[in-house]
Amino acid sequence: MPSDTRSNCRRIVSFSVRLKHRGRQAIDCRARNLSVEGMLLEMGEVMLSIGDQVDLSISLKEGVFSVPAVVLHSNSDCTGVMFCRPQPGLYRIIAQPMPYAHTPISSRIVLTQGALGSSPPKSNG
Repeated sequence: MPSDTRSNCRRIVSFSVRLKHRGRQAIDCRARNLSVEGMLLEMGEVMLSIGDQVDLSISLKEGVFSVPAVVLHSNSDCTGVMFCRPQPGLYRIIAQPMPYAHTPISSRIVLTQGALGSSPPKSNG
């Protein structure tokens, strides 16, 4: 079984990426994982060739990142690209911890009979 020889950790992500390839119309993709050195893109039925040079545009609240990259693999499910230069700033922004707990909180609401539209039970006294 082959081992993964990447030197940097990958982070599971989900954000929009616009990919431009050789003057073609831009393709809207979805990033699925990210490392300092590259990312995995979900591109629908679009397939590119190994070695193709692409330009990625990533819009975040911190700004727009324009990143040149090279296609390492592409199939009907996804395309893997390697950045022409490592992107530690982009990775740091995406991988930073949330500033607050992101745990959903549920609460129980106690309803009285009156709140349900019925009148309270009559007492026999």
